[in-house]
Amino acid sequence: MKPVRKPGLPLGAVAALLAVLFLSACSNAAVNTATRDAGQETARITDAERAFADTLQRRTFDFFWEQADPVTGLMPDRWPTKSFISVGATGFALTAYPIGAEHRWITRDQAATRTLRTLEFLWNARQDTAYAGSSGYKGFFYHFLNPGSGTRFEDVELSNADTGLLFFGALFCQSYFDKGNTTERQIRHLTDSLVARADWHWMQVRPPVLSLGWKPREGHLPYDWRGYNETMFMHVLALASTTHPLTGDTWRAWTDGYQWGRFHDQEYLGFAPLFGHQFSHVWIDFRGIQDEFMRGKGIDYFENSRRATLAQRAYAVANPSKFRDYSEDIWASRPAMGPWTASSRSMGWNASSTPTTPAVPASRTLWTTARSRPRPPAVRSRSHPRCASPRCMRCAPATASTCTASTGSSTRSTPRCTRPRTPIMARSCRGWAGSTTTTSASTRARSSRCSRTGGAGSCGASCATTST
Repeated sequence: MKPVRKPGLPLGAVAALLAVLFLSACSNAAVNTATRDAGQETARITDAERAFADTLQRRTFDFFWEQADPVTGLMPDRWPTKSFISVGATGFALTAYPIGAEHRWITRDQAATRTLRTLEFLWNARQDTAYAGSSGYKGFFYHFLNPGSGTRFEDVELSNADTGLLFFGALFCQSYFDKGNTTERQIRHLTDSLVARADWHWMQVRPPVLSLGWKPREGHLPYDWRGYNETMFMHVLALASTTHPLTGDTWRAWTDGYQWGRFHDQEYLGFAPLFGHQFSHVWIDFRGIQDEFMRGKGIDYFENSRRATLAQRAYAVANPSKFRDYSEDIWASRPAMGPWTASSRSMGWNASSTPTTPAVPASRTLWTTARSRPRPPAVRSRSHPRCASPRCMRCAPATASTCTASTGSSTRSTPRCTRPRTPIMARSCRGWAGSTTTTSASTRARSSRCSRTGGAGSCGASCATTST
């Protein structure tokens, strides 16, 4: 099948550079200023901070360039342990290549060749309903793939969210590789074809919302995307599709689950892990863009993410529970593969829209002072074959459910970094203000793997890891 050339998608302004993809939210000159609620305050970056950001950015790029499969272009979920392929991480790897070319860490031709190789593999990968041996179906890809073959890993779900991350990485490349040579033209054509192939209507089994995914034998997962989370980018993709576009009803249904609250002197739309406030901003500039909800609050999603960033740092500085290592320099919560210690926890929100006690483990992430433009510390991986870490994604009001899983962990330190090994984490999960629906016994007992589940009115098993 040959790729077809279709009009580009109206996806809004793509971020000029993704400054840091792993373990940092700082960037170069792009974040020299930060907007405050009261007036303007310039956040000045010292030479030492700039040097640190430059070094971290280069090492982050090297990570993606060196670890991606040079034949298929697919990116492993983690390193240095042996890992399956992450479709979402591959999207971030694609995003890194133009950045490397722009910095002249690699040539433009090298970046274009790797990008084209990745897109060609994805376009030609088998798509059907087979239980094993295919890479996706209906234009979407499985959450994790086997290294080398790029086929479905074990029995993971077909993931529209991770496919969305992949697509945005491709779209970023499409916008960058704008020359008239054969390689760059093919990058643009393949990107249009890949994105256009995704059948978003098929993912609407309970319209107008989108299901979390699908499995060949079980069918669509019994959970839907509803309420603020990291999938804002995915909904933009679905609304902008040139072949299977969704309507505004989908967006309105997704926003129906929003919860506005106040935390550490910041009022904002709540979602506990910080990546939920940042993923979409990697590729879309939301400054000045408002939907009905944000117009009612008098801000935009960019400002909302800035407030969430400030609140998380303020929480770590105050450190009311006296967790180890929390400080003005070590902060920001996100589900991750890391040591289960008092220092590795995150914030939640309850039914009255007030913060709850930190309950979800998070790896320690180094952040600079509050000049941060929202950036993702890492791509979140939501499942891992060696663990079952239940987490309630979101539950409707009534009674909260609690889930736990057992673990152990260890860390290895060097003068320059603290890198968790491959622990099997244990953590508690507190439901979002209650639902009589709780995680099933079969889900809680799933010890050999954990799948991405969740959604309005339900709690599901989820294992989050520090991913690439």
